[in-house]
Parts: sequence; C-alpha cells; structure tokens
Amino acid sequence: MRTTRRLRTHPVSLILGGLLLTGLVWGCDIFIPRPKPTSLYAIDVIAVDVCFGANDYCDGAAAVGAPDETSPWTGHFVSLGGGYIIATMERCFTNGEGADLLIYEVGGAGQGGVAEPFDVSVSADLVTWLPVAVEAKNDQGVTFTSVDISPLSDSYKYVKVVDQGLSGGRTPGADIDALEARYAARCTQTEPSTLQGLDVNATQGGSIDWSSVYDAGYRFVYVKATSGDDDEPTLRNPHLEWQAARAKAAGLAVGVYHFAYPEMNTPEDEAEYFLEVAGQYVREGYLRPALDIEEVNGPTSTGISLSDWISDWIEAVRAATDVEALLYTTSDYANNALEPWLADEETGYDLWIAHWRCESDRSPNCGAWDNRWVFWQYWAPTEPGITGCPGSRPVPGIAVPVDLDVFNGGMTRLFEYMITAVD
Repeated sequence: MRTTRRLRTHPVSLILGGLLLTGLVWGCDIFIPRPKPTSLYAIDVIAVDVCFGANDYCDGAAAVGAPDETSPWTGHFVSLGGGYIIATMERCFTNGEGADLLIYEVGGAGQGGVAEPFDVSVSADLVTWLPVAVEAKNDQGVTFTSVDISPLSDSYKYVKVVDQGLSGGRTPGADIDALEARYAARCTQTEPSTLQGLDVNATQGGSIDWSSVYDAGYRFVYVKATSGDDDEPTLRNPHLEWQAARAKAAGLAVGVYHFAYPEMNTPEDEAEYFLEVAGQYVREGYLRPALDIEEVNGPTSTGISLSDWISDWIEAVRAATDVEALLYTTSDYANNALEPWLADEETGYDLWIAHWRCESDRSPNCGAWDNRWVFWQYWAPTEPGITGCPGSRPVPGIAVPVDLDVFNGGMTRLFEYMITAVD
C-alpha cells in the first residue's frame, strides 16, 4: 500500500531549560556540586489518550507553564481519566536533591486535597520505559506528586504520566495543572535517523502477533481501512479494528489509509466513506491518515485532473477532522502523473513514497518532492501482476508476506506526525 502528507498537530515537545553539571578542582580532589532546582515548567506537551467525559479539559497544552494562581476550578488544566500524558524536552532529567519532577494537580481526589495516584516512567527513546518512584504530597493546600528519578543517567528526556483513576480504571481522575522539572542537563544519547515500520491490509488477517512485531524493532504500522466509496466495487478491511487495536496495544504507532478509485468516484464521496468507516482512527493518539494513489485506470470520474482529485480528497478530510492526510503514491506516479504543485514545500502535501529498492539504505526517487519523503515503502513482495522484491523478508509474528516501510526520522519526529489535540 502507499501514501503520505501532513496534518495539523501541536509539536510533540516539552522544552525545559537545563543546568549543566561542572566539575571544580580543589587541590587534588574533583568536587561536582549538586545542581540547584530552577523551576523549569513545561511549555509544550503532547497529550495522548486523555480526558474523561465531555468537558473542555481534553487538551494537553492546558498543562503548560507554571501552576495557575487563580482558583483551581477556573484555571487551565488537563483532565485525565485513566489516560496519560507524554512530555519530551530538549534537555534530559538529572538527579538532584529531593524531588526531580513535580506534577501539580487540581483539587486531588474528589477536590479533597489528596494527590491522585500516578504511574510515572522516563525514557531515552520512547521504547524502553523506566518506572520511577512517586510520592503524593500536599503543601499549603497545593496537591502534587513528587517524583524522585534516582538512579538517573543524563539520557532520559521523555516522561510518561499515567493516571490510575479514582478506582484504577477509566473514571474521572487527576486534573494536571503543571509539570515542573527541577533538574536537567544536556542529553548524551542521540536518536536513530530512521525507524522501521510496515503496512498491512486484509491479506495479513487477524492473527498477527503484534508483540513479536514490536520486539523485532518495528515502531509504526499503517492499516488499510477502505477502498472506493460505499458503492461497488468497495472494500472495507474486515480486520481493521482488530489490527489497529492490537498493534496500538503492543506499542506501535498506528495510522490508517484509504485506497482510491479516482476514475470511478468523486473525492468527496470517497472521503465521506473513509471517515464513516475509519473516523475513530483519525483522532488524537494516531498517525495522520494517508490517501493511496497507485492504480488509476483512466481519467477521473469528474473530469478534473488527478492532482486536483487528490487535493480535494485531502481537503475534504481536513474540513471534517482538522487533520491533513499524507499522500501515498509510487515513484512512477510522483515523476510522471502528478503535478509539481502537490510537492510545494509550503502548500503541498507530505509524501509517503512507494519505491521498491528492496533495501532501506538506498534512496527513493520522489519526483518533485526530491528527498522530502516522510515514509518510504522500500520493500514489497512479488505477487501476481506485481513485480516486487525478490526472495522473502519474514517479519516475526506475521505468517504471510508484508510491505516494509521506513520513517525519515526518530521517535521525536514521528510524534510530529501523530494527531494531537486540535483547535
């Protein structure tokens, strides 16, 4: 399958200032002073899987900046209900004296001033998470959770705060008003330049062992949702819900895509059908969706150009969801069938390119996009009518051949292509 393009997201960064430890020489001894707390508040967060009920507190950005000094029930905060927030910063946590991270809460359990139970962990790569000790406190009426991240290296730049809920489930839970990192230093660990992933459809069925896929190093997956509109020929992946839910539960970033028939249907009808079936996956916590353009047999049904058809589909999805889809297409289409304005750096669309070079260390030919690809499908199995890659490339946990992809960046950049709270 193929496709790529950009959507509206809040940046996935929590930028906190920092303090670099220095060594002072006293005679023959080296003295390394403990860092001093500096009140470094989150200025941006990504909130994933948050909120309870229908309220106005579902935007993780509400936990930005210092705690509100106004009445806690009139200020800004993010309401968690058994959900979680992931925050990342340019600098990394270090171990100082006492608490290293403070999670300020609004009201606490039942507004009674008791801090809510949290599970807190830190990570260097968004893959391996280290649980850290937490302690609920109350200081002059302010409830907060104190986190002592010790022992601690200077490579943990991500923090995940998971709300246990009032009864340990998805019930009204903590309302987070602010995140404060008290100690930080320059990070020593760098992220990988690319991430491995895959895309699946009905062919892979409903018996994939997603934990094995994740353990083999794959970090994202696109799942085919629909083809065409709600008239024949049409196709809905019968394994969509199972594949998406199980992959997400195993830790992979999940997105969905739509296979288009521009020669048969209007872009508006196909966008409506896609959202009717897969709209639940075009929301916070999922990768931006993709439009698959690869086998167009003839002119578009409406007489407009193929490039205009693509743009109209993407804009129809954007109008309904405030999310911009990616465009998946082949190298042949990118070079010979699509107009260059689709690749404009300011007004064009992000690219998921299908160019089967069969090895991810070779560069794809992206036409007018040059090397500005986001995802690249570099391996596809040879099938009847399709000349893909020779041999087999088995993926642990998947019994049949599957397309392989690579993302052009590390986990921090991948989060930029995930849907977060939109205005």
